[in-house]
Amino acid sequence: MWTFYDRLIDGIDEDIIVDRVASGSSWTVVTAGEYCGLSANIEGGRTAPDLPACKDRPLKEIAGLCKSWDFAEAAIGAAAVNAYYNSDKFLNNTALPANNTFDIYEELTAGKKVGMIGHFMHLGGILTKADVYVIEKRPAAGEYPEAACEYLLPEMDFVFITGSAFVNKTMPRLLELSKNANTVVIGPSTTMSDALFDYGADEVSGLMITEPAAALHTAVFNGHRNIFKCGSKLRLLKHKNPGD
Repeated sequence: MWTFYDRLIDGIDEDIIVDRVASGSSWTVVTAGEYCGLSANIEGGRTAPDLPACKDRPLKEIAGLCKSWDFAEAAIGAAAVNAYYNSDKFLNNTALPANNTFDIYEELTAGKKVGMIGHFMHLGGILTKADVYVIEKRPAAGEYPEAACEYLLPEMDFVFITGSAFVNKTMPRLLELSKNANTVVIGPSTTMSDALFDYGADEVSGLMITEPAAALHTAVFNGHRNIFKCGSKLRLLKHKNPGD
């Protein structure tokens, strides 16, 4: 399982140095010179007595925290990973602009079985023609518990996985379970690397931060939806046409 994480960590340049780390109730943001990335904060995991000092340490070293079982540390590591990969320098104009990825899949998923890992906002108005199975840590009425992943995902035609699954270490297994489906990793925490294609993703849809100062402010002052104002939504496709 660690090969998924190690591959992303190993690909980061060693000479990039972290400037700042900011964390609030929703987001953690890491900046390192021209690089800026974020991760969602999630509950659970073991709790360390203190978070590590990150300033003036190599971004690659801080990215290694994504393997921590303290999810506060892991969010810092994930944000560091995303600072590198979700950057204009790394993507080099290979990503496509994305407004609402779900809109693209509205017709493609019609009459299909769709698994969603995470309760995406405004879910009621999207993929209305599909048979949708929402799998959540705290399932609401009509949703499924996390344990259902093992049984439901292999039967899906399409699967949408929240990028925050990177933090709690479920991403590799979720991708494996979804290997028979057209799988999209989606959300601001998504790592925009085509390396995910080798583990089962068909599309990655995430956020490239273009306003680092605004992102740092948003992280500290808990602007959950405001984070989207701090960057550009982008997508990478394994195949030329979604759904192929």
